[in-house]
Amino acid sequence: MGMIDNYDIFIFDWDGTITKIRLLNKLNERINPFWKIKKEESKKKFEDLDKKKEFKISKKDLESIEKFEVDEEKRYRILIDLIVFFAMPKPQDQIVKILKLLKKENKKIVVFSNGGRWRIVREAKKLNVSHYFDMIVSAQDSMLLKPNPYCINVILKKFKLKKKKAVYVGDMIDDVLASKFAEIDSCVISSGLDDYSLLKAEKPKYLFRNMEEFYKNL
Repeated sequence: MGMIDNYDIFIFDWDGTITKIRLLNKLNERINPFWKIKKEESKKKFEDLDKKKEFKISKKDLESIEKFEVDEEKRYRILIDLIVFFAMPKPQDQIVKILKLLKKENKKIVVFSNGGRWRIVREAKKLNVSHYFDMIVSAQDSMLLKPNPYCINVILKKFKLKKKKAVYVGDMIDDVLASKFAEIDSCVISSGLDDYSLLKAEKPKYLFRNMEEFYKNL
């Protein structure tokens, strides 16, 4: 029995997972102080919650996660996303084949990324893969960046799916942590931002060196 038999929804990261990692992605992730501060704040907000309490997600939360607004902070993030956008995204090897298979099997396919939704939507259209996705979610819309699991919980709430039937596919330690915090399975591909040994140390449910390995295990 492969992964495709175990899950009803496959949630994918974008940069480094659906698309090949770009130099600007690496620079933003490693040296951008604003990004690091926001990620730490997001993690702390989750850690400050009572771990035994369920996330309470209202109809307003579901609506707001699909709404795009511009404020001063978002203008800065839009600038970063603009630069990344013009760096010409390239799809990961085998990703179109993977998306086709999941769609054929009637699986829900969602993108959840720390990147701006406006950029991801445009890149998905440029790569001709937008029609595969049931939903595209940016953590920037809630300003609770990964590893905070808030958006994963919103996605599951929207599609009325159980956590045991969901898997998050990414390429970073933050993706493994977000999955663990959301209490869903994690799958990471080491051809993105973080290397194999770092990802292995976080003990994800699945760890593959590239998308070809992932495809074979579906």
